[in-house]
Amino acid sequence: MEVQGEVYLSEDLFVVGLNCTSKEEVIETLSNLLVSKGLVKDTYLSGILEREQQSPTGLRTKSVGVAIPHTQPEHVNSNSFAVGVLEKPVIFADMLDPSVTVEVRIVFLLALTESSKHIDIMKKVMGLFKVESTLHNLLTLSQEQLFSFFDQLIKGKQTKL
Repeated sequence: MEVQGEVYLSEDLFVVGLNCTSKEEVIETLSNLLVSKGLVKDTYLSGILEREQQSPTGLRTKSVGVAIPHTQPEHVNSNSFAVGVLEKPVIFADMLDPSVTVEVRIVFLLALTESSKHIDIMKKVMGLFKVESTLHNLLTLSQEQLFSFFDQLIKGKQTKL
């Protein structure tokens, strides 16, 4: 377990080879990890699925689709996030144009208690998307390596692979 800048991280919140068939299944799987640690409230999953319907979080990059599902702070107990690297892509709606679908391989499920923390974490995560090779490299990491990368990212010591 690591608490960096008031963000709780632990290796078991990072899942590689995730085998899901829908965005709802991915979100539920990752949400359950956060719920089991008491990091989010029981309302977190319904809050995040509702928000995903209203404001999709799929993001097209040149080659690796990503999604950043999140919800309102009232569903969160402690700042944290879970990351899932999917074995096969699942479909999310695009955040800029919900009529467009995105084949997502990496999901960053955010659980943040305040807007300022949300912006700080989002900046760090979004910075990853600027370098396509970093996204490709994330697909190849083990669970331990994925955790270590994000641990360093939150500390401000890592920006690319």
